[in-house]
Amino acid sequence: MRKKSRKNKAPGRDEHRTGPARSRPASVSRNIDSNSVTRFNRPLTSYAAAGGVILIFLALFSAKLSIFDKGCNIDAGEFGLFRVEEATRYRYAKLVSEGKNIPDLDHRIQYPEGLNVKKHFTTLSQRVLGLTHRIFHFKTPFHKFVVYFMFLYSSLSVIALYKSARLLGGGRIMALAACAFYAGSFASSSRTIAGGLVEEDFALPLMFFALLFVMKALKSRKRAYPIAAGALLAGAVSAWHVSQFFYLILTAILCFIYICRNEERDNIFNLLAPVVAILTVAGIIVPVLRGGYFLLSFSQLLGYAFILLHLTGLKFRGLMKNIFSVTTVFLILSGLLFAVSRPLLKEHAKNYGHVYTLMFNKIRYLGNKPTFEAEVKKLPFDTKVLWQSSFVSPGMQFTKEIFLIAFIFALPGLFAGALKIIKEKDSGVFISMAALAGFFILFLLVKRLYVFVIYFLCILLPLVTAFLKKRKYYFAAGAIFFAGSAMQWDAAYLKLKNVPRRINTYKQDLIKHMNEKLPPGSVLLCNIGIAPEIVQNSSFSTVLHNHYEEKNIRDKTEEFYKRMYGSEKDLYGFAKQYGAEYLIYHWEFLFDKSVNSMRYQVDAMNLFKTCAAYRLHFDEKNLEYFTLTYQNDYYRLFEIHSAPEDFHRKAAPAELEYVPFFNSLVFEPQDKILYMEDMREKGPLFDDEYARGKMDAVWSLPQLKNRADAAIASGNFEEAEKIYLKMLETDPYYSRTRIIISDFYMRSGRYSKAVPHTLWLVQNYPSAQSYYYLTESLRASGYEKEARDAAEEARKLFPEDPNFKQ
Repeated sequence: MRKKSRKNKAPGRDEHRTGPARSRPASVSRNIDSNSVTRFNRPLTSYAAAGGVILIFLALFSAKLSIFDKGCNIDAGEFGLFRVEEATRYRYAKLVSEGKNIPDLDHRIQYPEGLNVKKHFTTLSQRVLGLTHRIFHFKTPFHKFVVYFMFLYSSLSVIALYKSARLLGGGRIMALAACAFYAGSFASSSRTIAGGLVEEDFALPLMFFALLFVMKALKSRKRAYPIAAGALLAGAVSAWHVSQFFYLILTAILCFIYICRNEERDNIFNLLAPVVAILTVAGIIVPVLRGGYFLLSFSQLLGYAFILLHLTGLKFRGLMKNIFSVTTVFLILSGLLFAVSRPLLKEHAKNYGHVYTLMFNKIRYLGNKPTFEAEVKKLPFDTKVLWQSSFVSPGMQFTKEIFLIAFIFALPGLFAGALKIIKEKDSGVFISMAALAGFFILFLLVKRLYVFVIYFLCILLPLVTAFLKKRKYYFAAGAIFFAGSAMQWDAAYLKLKNVPRRINTYKQDLIKHMNEKLPPGSVLLCNIGIAPEIVQNSSFSTVLHNHYEEKNIRDKTEEFYKRMYGSEKDLYGFAKQYGAEYLIYHWEFLFDKSVNSMRYQVDAMNLFKTCAAYRLHFDEKNLEYFTLTYQNDYYRLFEIHSAPEDFHRKAAPAELEYVPFFNSLVFEPQDKILYMEDMREKGPLFDDEYARGKMDAVWSLPQLKNRADAAIASGNFEEAEKIYLKMLETDPYYSRTRIIISDFYMRSGRYSKAVPHTLWLVQNYPSAQSYYYLTESLRASGYEKEARDAAEEARKLFPEDPNFKQ
């Protein structure tokens, strides 16, 4: 048999076709060359792209570390490095690194009953940090290791972003540009830099990689992808409570696709069912998920309803023929599961009521805290105490500052993504756009969720590749997008560099004083924000804290706030009820009545001068149950008497350095008294309006001093004198102001004007320095006898001072 010649085959034709084939050697040659070049270039471009991702990853890590170090000076040690919640997390991580156990009940952070850590606190990140440091025997000090680890780990989101962008159809250069946009944004790094050990930084890479595997599972039947997605999501919800929002939104989007696209149903089920199963197992095994009734959370109930819907469809195929019937069945199943589970979740609803009521009231008031007294009283304490800090709604200016540049550059990609959904029904792109929309709505309610918005904006940005068919346009657009990422970094850096800091110097001074003067293990009653910082940096215990997952601690905090604005005796009763030995008072307790204040949270907008806060602030010499032992510009430390009869006459307040904020002569009008109508018998009111005006003036004293110094430097002594006198009018009792004015008059040769101020200093703050100023001003003004008398008096009081030795 004669073999058929291949020359008779036309390229791409079937063998039964006859006829001579046209040979195009030049074309064939070009194709071969082109293919070989493509095969040769493909690894190079992949390696170059991988190198670009690694470069952006390292740049992000270095930038975060540099900014954090400049603001905190890591080499200065662990004292005061971690703030608020991060202080507690660091304490637990360090316990693990030392081979100790995280306490099941933490009595130090919540004395005497203890915080149920196992039930209410996510400790996954702390265990990973502690075990890693202990197992690998790192020589790096633990506080440095924590910062390095978290900054490296949190930067892994860049890799997930690149892979996801490529999977959605973005070109390599555009995917790298998206990574640059993400790395250079304020939203991706601000909370990492602010805390150093933020729980969300451990969960975010897990969620973003889980999303990547979800997208892979939609394009492939590999069973490993759903399992990987489920395992990563289980880790995320175990590391950060808010991860459940991500899981809920993702599940809802997949359910929507399942309902609307019949051809995708088996694929969606094969993806989501293993994820729900793995999360169910995690809900049984992980203590914090088990304690929080995760198995009956909204996200899990949605997953159960989805599985039941699919099983129902297999049994009754007629119900699955149209979207309306499928939606109806799904809603019925979801409603039944919700109705059955709610009676079982009374404790869960109680513990997480602050989250639910916060969201409800944010929607009710369109993200703005009410200020009218009648409306404020309608808000429960749980809502008001959580509605602050990173849980406030963002303003228009803030939103524009952090998203405007990224949004402008993402617009073409968003448009391309919409076209891809319409034309190709791309599920991966739909998930990304739907998640962007969902998290942007949540961001309008809770500012801290900007970490998700920026990620999904950047993941969709490379879809602009669809409009750039020609290579020269593609490369030009890539250059423009990288330039845009540089613009975004310039804008972000100005905000980021002011973010990191240790706990403020006033807290540090207070804690150092207590470490030196108070007995180890003392119990402190203080506000929630400073409590974790005290426990981490001392041996003391605190009555309150700000880990609000348990209803009991919120009730306890509310009671403390109310007692602070009740009588001194009421506050004392609360302190003794919980075994407190010392009270830490902040001047904001009285002065601040903003929407974030304690007064706002317990509806104490008008205060009588008989309340505990006023007496602790201005009337410390007449307190019956508390004795002032220390103060600085922000805080006062009171010893709480062990028995009611041990009052101030037995232990007089300590002689402390003068602080303007605690002087009633500065902050209260001396020519009027306020009373509340029909409540005159309760005594006079504290004048908030007058105090607020004086507060602004006192805060401006350093700025006035700088202006006066500048006037002196330019030779304008008359202007300097006016400024100094304005400072004196603001607070005539501040010794530093008197010293500054005395020095100014003496340096400018006007000694007679310095005499009244130096005399005031000697009478109120007798010291070698004040006597020196007095004798010099008297002598230069011609009062020789008075100067000699003052010098002789100083010699008796300060015999070792060189200025007065004979």
